[in-house]
Amino acid sequence: ERKRRRAFAPRARTGCRTCRIRHVRCDEAPGSCYNCSSTGRKCDGYDMTHLPLATARTRKSIILQMPASIATNLRGMTPDERRGFAFFLTQTVPMITSCFHSDVWQRLVLQMSQADAAVGHAVVALSAMHQDAQVQHITLHHSPLRRFALEQYNRAISMLHTRLPSNDPQLRGVVLMCCFVFVTLELLQGDYPAAMAHLQNGLNILGMNGPSAATVSAWGKARGLEMPTGGTEMALVGAFRHLQVQAVHFAPPGSAMHFRPEDQSEIDEEQRTLHSLMGAKESLDPILGDILYSFQIRCEFAVQGDAADFLALSAERHHLLRRLKGHRVALEALVAQRDGWSPRDLRCINIMRLHHVTLGILLGTLLNLSEMTYDGFLAEFNQIVDLSERVIDSLMAEHGREGLPKMVMDMGVIAGLFWTFLKCRDTNFRRRVLKMLEAWPHREGPYDSNLVLHVLRTDMEIECEGEQIIPGSDETTIPESARIREACLEISPDRGDAFLAYRLSGDSQM
Repeated sequence: ERKRRRAFAPRARTGCRTCRIRHVRCDEAPGSCYNCSSTGRKCDGYDMTHLPLATARTRKSIILQMPASIATNLRGMTPDERRGFAFFLTQTVPMITSCFHSDVWQRLVLQMSQADAAVGHAVVALSAMHQDAQVQHITLHHSPLRRFALEQYNRAISMLHTRLPSNDPQLRGVVLMCCFVFVTLELLQGDYPAAMAHLQNGLNILGMNGPSAATVSAWGKARGLEMPTGGTEMALVGAFRHLQVQAVHFAPPGSAMHFRPEDQSEIDEEQRTLHSLMGAKESLDPILGDILYSFQIRCEFAVQGDAADFLALSAERHHLLRRLKGHRVALEALVAQRDGWSPRDLRCINIMRLHHVTLGILLGTLLNLSEMTYDGFLAEFNQIVDLSERVIDSLMAEHGREGLPKMVMDMGVIAGLFWTFLKCRDTNFRRRVLKMLEAWPHREGPYDSNLVLHVLRTDMEIECEGEQIIPGSDETTIPESARIREACLEISPDRGDAFLAYRLSGDSQM
């Protein structure tokens, strides 16, 4: 007896999203399909970009596997979007969190992607942009992955705009998570103005962008974004604060990006107990912000003659030193409590140690007008490079040179190496820093190692023009008058050119 066989055809990849969710054939009528309009349903439109089907070669290079519990909850996602989410889960999240654990990236964003379509589209957009950067090495504006990423990006924004007039109590968290993902996506592209705009919007909603939370948070309330509390909110507050600490120097001129200092009455700088590395990282961020921005900016005004209250600044410096020491002692006590830290935990510990040393040098020099004062900190500068080298060696041992992460969303080694290179004029030290940055091309939040390398090489060329031989010696030195005290990098809108403005020590302006 002849066996009956069921006809099979591959599932169509075209048609409107509504028909595909309903598993019915779409007539693909222009605008909205007849299937939807004739039954009173809303036609969700057509996907303009479809990614090429995976070839045997691409399937072999990247194995994408999702836990069944996640895969079954991605309702309404197209096959391309599911592939994008799988890439995000297996490639993007591990890359971003290669130095620090992140509750936002490793838990919250995954949960919210399954619960809310806008977050899901934002995540798929980031995933596609990451995959495009990985495949192309440089961004091609017309690649299928990039077009797909922009389509997902626009779909997420459109969904948010549609829901703004509603009174949905979950909307605030959704908007904040999308803002956070959009910042990461724009930084991956190197579009700093767009990244800062998204960051500023998130800070405005949280009421973190200025001296008065009550006043600024009205920005969010006026848009129906009320103030829910809970673990999600606190995790996002911590994530945005960390981005804010990294990003103030990258805000466009004239923008309203500010860092609000911590309430000093709530800080116990003498006795601090840390219970986890995540808690240690979160408690270091306010210290970083208060020193790098609040205190540093006022010191710059003071040494330029715009303020004369050195006594008050000196007292504040001692207070900040006590806070920094309290955190350092508490971290080392936490580290001593156990053996067998994982490679990522050790990277996290060494990065925080790196910040301790860098901030200590800053506090020791900010009230000094002379650039020559940094010559007395060579041992500390070498300590920063040693710690950075441990972090990079650990990543290479775990991932190999070719598998090094292209982007992390934490303040890792670049910022410390960048600043120490600018302030330490020892030639051997500078060559060592350049070699380390060349070995690991990547981004850390807004810091791009390739861009930093260009700035540092230019800085070195400018200062070497004024190099002098030390009398009675074969060695050379860079005199005070030839040392760069302040530098500012301006990037053209099309990101094709960069301009370095600088001020030599003793000059009144750039």
